Amino acid sequence: MLSKDISDEWYPRKCHMVITLREFEGIKVCTVNVDYSYTGIWRLEPYYRHLKRMASNGIAREIFLVQIRELNHTHLVLPYKDVEVTGSNYVLSFTHLPMRSWNVELATSKEAAMARAQEIAAQQAHAWAMVY
Repeated sequence: MLSKDISDEWYPRKCHMVITLREFEGIKVCTVNVDYSYTGIWRLEPYYRHLKRMASNGIAREIFLVQIRELNHTHLVLPYKDVEVTGSNYVLSFTHLPMRSWNVELATSKEAAMARAQEIAAQQAHAWAMVY
């Protein structure tokens, strides 16, 4: 309701979702909290199309991540895929070249995720990685 980029379709009583924006470790995160009685609604149109557009535009304009929280599940919405990260250790990496993109890799432990993040940082001069 504070942004002209978000249409009236996103009014919480209509869509049964609440959007919040915050910054976490230098990344702007758009979190969509889904009403417990309406799980899966974020995958329906027009919402899913809007979420994908937000993910694509976020990469094109700035570092911006779209996250969905429903019941006890967390999903990351990326321009070309969605990844469930519920209860996982994962490495979130962002690269600028050849084009701006996110990548998510699930790991077996926080230590494995940290090792992979260091690997990514060492191999790709135009990328950075964070562990969650």
